[in-house]
Parts: sequence; structure tokens; C-alpha cells
Amino acid sequence: MVSNGSVLDALRHVQLRKVPWYKRSTLFDYLRSLGLIESTRSDYEVSGVRYPLVIALLTKAGQDEIRRLASLEQVADWESIRLEHYNHPHVH
Repeated sequence: MVSNGSVLDALRHVQLRKVPWYKRSTLFDYLRSLGLIESTRSDYEVSGVRYPLVIALLTKAGQDEIRRLASLEQVADWESIRLEHYNHPHVH
């Protein structure tokens, strides 16, 4: 089960920095299927050797979803909402 809190946390991590896809692939695949994140290739260098890495990027819809979920943090029963199964507002 994917909770509201785990989606909000994942989207915030993607917003703040480059997150390697492999670290959260199941959740990221799900968020990509909803159009909240996308993947891109990036290179990183270690000791002069370049390595390809797939990272997650936030989409406009993902930015909007962070704002929506963050507004729920302000309600009195956020702790119970946070643990509920995540239902994207545009998927029925």
C-alpha cells in the first residue's frame, strides 16, 4: 500500500535534489504512471570515470500534488490521513 505520507515524502525528496531511480523504483514507477514525476539520465563522475544514472524529476503535476498534500498537513487529523491509502485526485 502506498500512503499519502509516503507520496508526499517521495515528491519532496525529488523536489529538493536528484534522487537515483533505483533507490525507490517501485514507488517512482507508480508516481511516473500518475504523471507526477519523470525520469532522465544524468552522468556522475567518480575518480575520472563517468557513470550513467537515471534520476527522478518532478513534473508540473507533481508540484501541484505536493501543494495539495501539504495543505492536508494543516488539518487536525493529518496523522490519520497521512497513513491512508493514497488516491490520486485525477484517477478513479
